[in-house]
Amino acid sequence: MLSEPPGGPLHIRDLGPLEVERSGIPVGLAGTRLGAALSLLLVNAGQHVGVDALSDAMWGAQSPARSSSTLDSHIWRLRKALEPHRERGAPSTVLRHDLGGYRLVADAATIDSLTFGAAADEARNLLAAGRTIDALRQTERALRLWRGRPYAGFDDEPWAVPAVARMTEVRDQLREMQAEALLSSGSPERALLAIAPGLAHTPLRERLWVLRMLAQHRLGRTEEALRSYAGIRAMLLDELGLEPGRELRELHGRILADDAGLPAQRPRRTSPGGGPVVLRRPPPGPAQRPAPAGDGADGQGPARGDQLAGTRRGRTGPGGRCPPEPGRPERRSGRMRSGSRDAVGDALEPAPAQSAQLAGTPPPGIGETDVHAFFTDDDFQFAVENVLGSAYTRAADIGEVLTTVDRIPNRSAKAWVEQWGATADRIAAEARAAEAAGHVRTAAARWLRASSYYSEASDKADATGGFADLWERHRDAWDRFVDLTAEIGDIAVERLEIPYEGTTLPGYFFRRASADGARRTLVHTNGSDGSVTGAWSRGIADALARGWNAMTYDGPGQNAALMRQGLPFRPDWENVLTPVLDHLTKRADVDPARIAVMGISQGGYWVPRAAAFEHRIAAAVADPGVVDVSTTMLAQLPHFLIKLLDAGNRENFDADMAWALKVSPATRTLLRWRMRPYGVTSPFDFFTAAREYALTDEQLAAVACPVLITDPEHEQFWPGQSARLAAALTCPVTLLPFTAEEGADSHCEPVASGLRGERIFDWLDEQVPA
Repeated sequence: MLSEPPGGPLHIRDLGPLEVERSGIPVGLAGTRLGAALSLLLVNAGQHVGVDALSDAMWGAQSPARSSSTLDSHIWRLRKALEPHRERGAPSTVLRHDLGGYRLVADAATIDSLTFGAAADEARNLLAAGRTIDALRQTERALRLWRGRPYAGFDDEPWAVPAVARMTEVRDQLREMQAEALLSSGSPERALLAIAPGLAHTPLRERLWVLRMLAQHRLGRTEEALRSYAGIRAMLLDELGLEPGRELRELHGRILADDAGLPAQRPRRTSPGGGPVVLRRPPPGPAQRPAPAGDGADGQGPARGDQLAGTRRGRTGPGGRCPPEPGRPERRSGRMRSGSRDAVGDALEPAPAQSAQLAGTPPPGIGETDVHAFFTDDDFQFAVENVLGSAYTRAADIGEVLTTVDRIPNRSAKAWVEQWGATADRIAAEARAAEAAGHVRTAAARWLRASSYYSEASDKADATGGFADLWERHRDAWDRFVDLTAEIGDIAVERLEIPYEGTTLPGYFFRRASADGARRTLVHTNGSDGSVTGAWSRGIADALARGWNAMTYDGPGQNAALMRQGLPFRPDWENVLTPVLDHLTKRADVDPARIAVMGISQGGYWVPRAAAFEHRIAAAVADPGVVDVSTTMLAQLPHFLIKLLDAGNRENFDADMAWALKVSPATRTLLRWRMRPYGVTSPFDFFTAAREYALTDEQLAAVACPVLITDPEHEQFWPGQSARLAAALTCPVTLLPFTAEEGADSHCEPVASGLRGERIFDWLDEQVPA
């Protein structure tokens, strides 16, 4: 029975950075010495720890001897933090004096490492008893507790190393048990997702390769399973000079022999409730065939479940469809969210909130959905949601989207590129025909949609080739939309060349043709890789409908500034936005006192950063708020890589990354893609550069204009940062929630374009009246 200390239940999280809570409220431990002492006591929970061991942990074995009163003083402070309501003279219920030392009472608090081990034992027993669903729940429960290296900051201490190694092994076994349970319950595709982080972290662990091959075979991907065997065999021979073990060899032989005891099942897309997805009744064709081999990692397409938090779920979110990074796996509204992983490969995916549930595994009890699940792959699903959302502003047509999606097997990057490209080519041909027939409005509308679809095709073309060509087609289609829109005459559109450090930045300026005089102007700032068409759907169209002028521009690292000029990202966005405002304020149709700036996705960092220095901004919008771009990237790196990064050890960092990336071609592709706008080719240089994209207290205090920060439920790339930004700013701030119940959750509210625009522009109208 858990004894509850005065002041409420105590919860100690030691599977990652040490955190203590009482009744859900964080408890501060002043200084590293108290953290070291508590970590040592946790390693030996329920057991005697001598004063010499505690002294060594707090001050180091080589430090001068400390008096017993000095140690007792620190233990008193630790007790005070853990039991602030304990009456003077009353015995401690948490940390007891014990035979010339101290003992942490194991049942006086909920301790994650103890819960973790017990859940692993229970899962093992349930699997042995054939209770696979219960075993799956137990593995998920345990893995959600894992937040990184146990006792982070002290994990390299001699007294911690054995415990860290033991818990890491338990975690690896839990991953294997989770995959076994998924395979036994008929979910091989989810099993593959669960296996990926383990393979990235422990690429020579043969049991994971056995489970991977089984999952691939059961999905009908026999050739992939055989390639997996060839891959692990080559690694074992190269690294250890050993052939695969008996279990791997036997499975390989059974797959080659087409053993009837290893039944394969055809892949199918499923709804969240488990039934098949039926959009229409197509004849047997590509949608029913296994994903083509060779699209990405192991022929499954560039599985962005093996990625990074500048991560990638299609891109960096709608406005640069989030980095990808990665956190807490969520599955709601039919969307599957990647979980937190400490594997190097997964460091390339912007992750959701911190937790340790593995990719693609919905929390128990969550199955009701509001948004249809078209794919089990996070990346594909998120991308579809974004293009569907753009239908609100006529940048897509729902029927065209659905029929395209229906032709794409899950996780096939090759099919994604081909089918979106085919749809875009068809709509572009129809646009040309409309132009030839004199139907200018129809042609303009079709060019806008073609631009969206070419953008979707280019999104995964890094894995298949042809990215630059598809990007150029997306831009050319957009420019044709712009030219025809200007020709129609309802909206005046101008292409801009904005002077910038010896060159120019491309941009577009829109206004109502009937508008007279200087008017309010919205400046749209895209995210890390958002398309120019996305600027229309996420700002320009709504602004024009409310009588605003609107403009968008390609900053360094974005769109044409990157693709045609080779300009990389920069963190000091004030040096980008100031030239943009200089250019705008010279125009007679722009009121310089009524300029609002909107930042989408990573633009949610750039806009507040610029607003700290550029005080001509009347109002700013961050969707969502981002204080530190690098968090979702760095949180996924193993501790030893963080130490190499901190030490500036570029050679060893890059060498270790190269080893880890051997396992996943998709992750290598993603990392190259993610590094490109930063203008670097070294992983060390990339992660080092990402650390520069963080707002300081001084910068936050310097923002003076009113700021609106969106706070979508289930924000998967920078969870919690909207609230963090709102709390840190000293200017007038509005934190605007969007919820799953409204269908408006997730990064940049992808399928709630109407609601999002209404709320944001209502706020803008109040801050910057017409």
